[in-house]
Amino acid sequence: MILPPLLISHRVSPEVAAGVRHPGEKDPPPLRWQALAAALDPIDTLPEFDMTDSKNQPWGKGAELPIYPTTPMEILLLTILCTISIVVIAYMMVVLYRCICSRHYAEWRASWNEDDEYRKIIAKQPAVQLVMEAVPLVVAGHSQEVECLVTDGEKIVSSCLQGNIKIWDSLNGEIITSIDRSAYFNLEMEMYDKAHSKNSLEDSDKYDTYTIEEMRDIDVLQRPELRLRRGFLNQHLGRLRFQSNQRNPPSCLPVAEKTKYLFAKSYRDLYCSDERDIYETKERVDLNKISVNKEISAINDNDNNSLLNSEMVRSNHDRVRKARSVDVNDENWRAKPARVSPVWCMDFCNDLIILGCADGRLEFWEATSGKLKCVWWCMEKRPSGTGVTHVKALGGGRRICVALLTGHLTLFRLDAYNSTSGAHVDWRFSTAHRRTHKRTGSADSLRCAQAIEEEMSRGRMSFSYEAENSDGEEVVCVRVAHCRPHQQPITELHAEGGRILTGGQDHVLKVFSSELTQLFTLHGHCGPITSCFIDHATPTIAGSGSQDGLLCVWDLHTGACLYSMQAHDGAVTSLAYTASYVVSAGADERLCIWDRFQGHMLNSIHIGLNYMSRMLPLTHTLLVMGDRSGLTAYDLSSGDVIRRVLFGQSDGCIFVRQILPLKDAIVCDYANQLRIFLADLLGTILLLNSQSDLETSTMAEPQADIALIGLAVMGQNLILNMDSKGFVVCAFNRTVEKVDQFLANEAKGTKIIGAKSLPDMVAKLKRPRKVMLLVKAGFAVDEFVKKLLPLLEKGDIIIDGGNSQYTDTQRWCKELEPTGIYYIGMGVSGGEDGARYGPSLMPGGHNAAWPHVKPIFQAISAKVNNEPCCDWVGENGAGHFVKMVHNGIEYGDMQLICEAYNLMKDVLGIEQDEMARVFEEWNKGELDSFLIEITRDILKFKDNDGKYLLPKIRDAAGQKGTGKWTGISALEYGVPVTLIGEAVFARCLSALKDERVKASKVLPGATAKFSGDKKEFLEHLRKALYASKIISYAQGFMLLREAAKANKWNLNYGSIALMWRGGCIIRSVFLGNIKDAFTKNPNLTNLLLDPFFTESISKSQNSLRQVVAQAALTGVPTPAFSSALAFYDGYRADVLPANMLQAQRDYFGAHTYELVNKPGEFVHTNWTGHGGNVSASTYNN
Repeated sequence: MILPPLLISHRVSPEVAAGVRHPGEKDPPPLRWQALAAALDPIDTLPEFDMTDSKNQPWGKGAELPIYPTTPMEILLLTILCTISIVVIAYMMVVLYRCICSRHYAEWRASWNEDDEYRKIIAKQPAVQLVMEAVPLVVAGHSQEVECLVTDGEKIVSSCLQGNIKIWDSLNGEIITSIDRSAYFNLEMEMYDKAHSKNSLEDSDKYDTYTIEEMRDIDVLQRPELRLRRGFLNQHLGRLRFQSNQRNPPSCLPVAEKTKYLFAKSYRDLYCSDERDIYETKERVDLNKISVNKEISAINDNDNNSLLNSEMVRSNHDRVRKARSVDVNDENWRAKPARVSPVWCMDFCNDLIILGCADGRLEFWEATSGKLKCVWWCMEKRPSGTGVTHVKALGGGRRICVALLTGHLTLFRLDAYNSTSGAHVDWRFSTAHRRTHKRTGSADSLRCAQAIEEEMSRGRMSFSYEAENSDGEEVVCVRVAHCRPHQQPITELHAEGGRILTGGQDHVLKVFSSELTQLFTLHGHCGPITSCFIDHATPTIAGSGSQDGLLCVWDLHTGACLYSMQAHDGAVTSLAYTASYVVSAGADERLCIWDRFQGHMLNSIHIGLNYMSRMLPLTHTLLVMGDRSGLTAYDLSSGDVIRRVLFGQSDGCIFVRQILPLKDAIVCDYANQLRIFLADLLGTILLLNSQSDLETSTMAEPQADIALIGLAVMGQNLILNMDSKGFVVCAFNRTVEKVDQFLANEAKGTKIIGAKSLPDMVAKLKRPRKVMLLVKAGFAVDEFVKKLLPLLEKGDIIIDGGNSQYTDTQRWCKELEPTGIYYIGMGVSGGEDGARYGPSLMPGGHNAAWPHVKPIFQAISAKVNNEPCCDWVGENGAGHFVKMVHNGIEYGDMQLICEAYNLMKDVLGIEQDEMARVFEEWNKGELDSFLIEITRDILKFKDNDGKYLLPKIRDAAGQKGTGKWTGISALEYGVPVTLIGEAVFARCLSALKDERVKASKVLPGATAKFSGDKKEFLEHLRKALYASKIISYAQGFMLLREAAKANKWNLNYGSIALMWRGGCIIRSVFLGNIKDAFTKNPNLTNLLLDPFFTESISKSQNSLRQVVAQAALTGVPTPAFSSALAFYDGYRADVLPANMLQAQRDYFGAHTYELVNKPGEFVHTNWTGHGGNVSASTYNN
C-alpha cells in the first residue's frame, strides 16, 4: 500500500504566517532612538513624546517616517559616528595604497628599520648618503627625445631626434649655445634654390637695375641677420661694388663674369666652385626667433680698392690650397648645399663638436660660437648605406676616428689655416690660447681678432646672425688612413692609451694603433659584438660582450683572451669595470658582477628591463645604472641595491639610457630632458670612501712604519717578522675579510693594524709612506700601483716584493721618476720559513729610497756572522734581475740534486734510507746547503701508512717562470747559461708524463748495468755535484756581469754572494768563497778563473766525467751534469769548431768570416766559383 507524500515544509506568505501565529506572541520592541537620546541628554530639553505602542503594528514593518536627529545630542552622536567611520575608511585606503604601490610600500617598509644599525650603514658609506641626498637639476630645452649625449666635464652637449644641438653649463644647467641644424640647412637649401631661380631670369633690364632697394623685397633677405657668402669671398663681400654699366652681358660669358659684382676674371674658378652659386649662413642663431630685419648698411661706392681686395682673397685662398699637402674632399664643402641629416653619433673635445650623420657626413661645430667649421662627406661615391655609426676624438681633438655603417674605419686629421695669409695655424683645437671677456668670461670665436676689427671698421651689407663677420681661420679635415676591418657594420668603437678597439656584427674585434695600424684580430664570440670597453687606467686590458651572451676579457698587449664566460642567456647589453670588478648587464634582465682578475661570478642581481642603459662606476664598489624612470645605485661588494632615484611619474616607457660623469656631478638623459646631480660625487668620492672606512669619525694619527699588501703565506709571515723586530705594520688585502681573519688569528696580540681600504691604509702610514706589495707579478702589481699613485705624494715609496720581471721594475722606475714617488723592486727569497724568521732580500730601484727602508729590511733579513743578508743591489731593475738569476741558479741546483738522486736509485739501486744517510753526510762538508738539507729530510719522510711518500709523488714538475726568464735573458745578452737552461727544459720534459709512458714501451734504451764499486761511484757523484754547482754559479755571475754592462748597473758581486749566504733557497757554505773571490778581484770575469775555484774544479772534473759517462752507458738522463761538463770543456778549449760554422755561413749566406792572422777583418770567399763577391757584412754582429 502506497501512502500519500507528507510535506515537511510548506511555503506561506508573511501575512498568512502572521495570521496563524499564537495569540500570546508579541511583536519585537521597536528601536527606541528617542529614548536613547533622552537618556544621554544632560539637559532635559527634549520635547514630550509618546511611547509608540506597537501592539497594533504588524511585525516586521518599520516606522513609516525615517529616524533623523532632531536634538543637539543626536547631532553630536551622529557627528562622532561619522568621524570614526571616515578615519577608519581613510586608514584602510592608506594601507591599501601603501601595499599595492610597490614604490611606496618599499619606502614604507624600509622606514620600519631606520634604526641605529641603518644609521651606522649610512655613516660608514657617505658616498651612499650623498647619492640619497642628491637633488637632480632638471634641464629642459629639446622638443624631442635626447638621442646623443657627450661631455668634457664642464660643458654638456646633447642632440635630439630632430637633429638640433644644445650646449649646457654643467654647473647651473643653463644653455650656452643652441644650434638649430634643421633651420640652418633648410635655409641654406632655400637660399640656394632662390639663387638659381634668380640667375635663370632672362630679363636683362632686371639684371641691370638690381639695386639695394629691390633686394629688400627679395624674400631671402627678409630673414634677419642672414649673410650672403660665395665661396671664400665671404669676408670681403662688403668691399665689392655693384656694376651698372653692363646691361646686356654676352651669353658666352661664364656665370662668374655675368655677376652684378665686379669680380675679376682671375676669380672665375673660385667664384664658380663646382659650377654653382653657393650661399651659406653663419650658424649661431635661434632661428625660431627669426624676424624681419630690413636694416641694411649702405654700400661704399667710393671703394676703389674692391678689385685689389678681391685679388688678395684669391691669392690668399691659393696659399691655403697649396698648404694642404693631402687631398681633401671638404675643400669646397661650402659649395655643397646639403639637407639636414639625422645625427647618429657625436663627440665633444676642446670646444669642438663632431657629429656623425646618417648620410655619411661629418660636421664640425664650434661649441661656444655655434659655428659650422667644416663638413666632410666620408664616401661620396657610395651615398647609400654610408652612415657614420661612431666617431671618436683622439689626441685632444687633433685626430678623429670614424666608423661607418659599411664596416670602414677612417682616421682624420684636423688642420687650421689662416684665411687671410693661408698660413697653417697650430691651434691644436684647444681653448687655452683664446681671449676671454673680462666681464662675461666668454671666449671668442676661433678667428683672427685683427680681421674682426677690420670688418667692423668698414661698411658692409650685413646679413649675419651676429654683428661679427666671418671666421679668420679655415678648418680642414684631412684623411690620414682608411681601412675596412669589418665586413658588416661596426657596432662598437673605443679608443684609449694609443689603442683603438672596434667590434662589429661579424663577431670579431679588431685592435689598432693610434695610426690605424692593425695589431690584433680577436676571435671568441659567436654573435655580433654588442658592448665593449678599454680600461682607462690599464689600456692593455679590454672587455667585450656579444649577442650570444658571451663575456670576454682581453690582453691588448698580446691579443690573448684572459678569460671568457657565458655571462647571460641573452645579449650582453652593457659593460662596466672598476679596479676589482667587471659588471655586465644582459637582455635576461640580470646584472652580473665578476671578479676582474679570475673571472668568477660574485653576484647576480635581477634588474628588470633596462633597455640597454649604460652603467657608470663612481668608485670601485659603487655603480650607478639607468633604470626605468630613474637611476639605481648598487653596492658591488655585496650586490645590494643602495638607492633608487625616480625622476617623476611616467608610464614606464621612459628609460635612462646614458649616464656620464662630469667634473663634480653626473648627468643623464630622461626623455627630452637632462638630469644633473649637482652632488660632488666625482670630485670627492675618493675622500668620502676613505672616510667611510675609518673606524672613527676623526682620523687617527699615522702610526704604521710600513704597509704590506697581500696576505698570502709570504705576506703574513713577513708582517709577523717585521712586528717581531719592533716595527708597526699596516696589513691590507684585496678581500678585506682576510685582513679581519689575520688580525683575529695569526696577528692576535701584536701591534699589527689593519686597513679596510687603500686610502685608509695610506692614512695610517708615517711619512715618507712606505707600501710593500706581495701580490702576483704582472697585472696585479700594475693595478695596485695605479691605485696607489693618486693617494701618495712626492717622497713616498712603493716596494714590489714579488717575483716580478725586472723589465716591469725598470718601466715603473721610469714612469714614476717625474712624480717624485720612489719605486723599489726587491727580490725576497727564503720561502715561508725564511719570510718569518729572516729572508734574503735583494732591493734595487731608486737609490734615494734606500736610506728610508734600509733599517727595516736589514733588521728583518737573515744574519750570517751578524751581517745582514740584505744590501742595496743597484738602480731600477737590478734587484729583481739578481733575484731572477738567483732563481735560475736554484733551478740548476735542484736539477743537479734530482739527477744525483736518480743515479743512486736507478744505477746504484740504493734504498731511500741509505740515500738519506748519504745526503746527510754530504751536508757536513763542502756541499753544505739548504737544498741538500731538505733533500735528506724528504728522503726520510714517510706517509701515514708507514711507507715513504716520495715514490707516491707524480714525476711532473711545475714552474712559475723565473727560470724561464733567466734563460730568455741569457739569450738576449748572449751568455751561455747552459746548465740553467737545461734545468728549465728538464722540467718541461717531465711535464710530458703521458708521452713518456708511451715512449718507454716503444723506444729502446741502454742495456748495460753498473758493475763498479758503489762507494767509489758515490764519491765521484759527490765531486761531480760540487763541480757542477760551481759551474752553475759561474754561469749565473756571468749573466749578472753582462746585464750590468748593458743596463749600466754598478753591481757589487761580493755583496750579492753574501745576500745568498743565508735566508735564501740556494744558501750554501761556498758562497763565502765567492765573496772572497770578488773581494780579491772585483773585475773577475769568471769564477772558474779564481784560484780557489780553479783548484776545486781541477780536483772534481774527472769525477764529473765518470758520472756523465756512466749515466750515458746505463741510459739515465743527466742533462744538468752533461751541460756542466760540456760548458767546462768548451770554456777551457782554446779552439772550437766554430771555424767550420763560419765557413758554412759564408758558403750559403755570404755572411763572411774573420781570418786568424787578420783579426777584425771580415772576408768572403766564392766557394762555388759561380757566386758573386757581395757579402752580408752586417751579419757579423
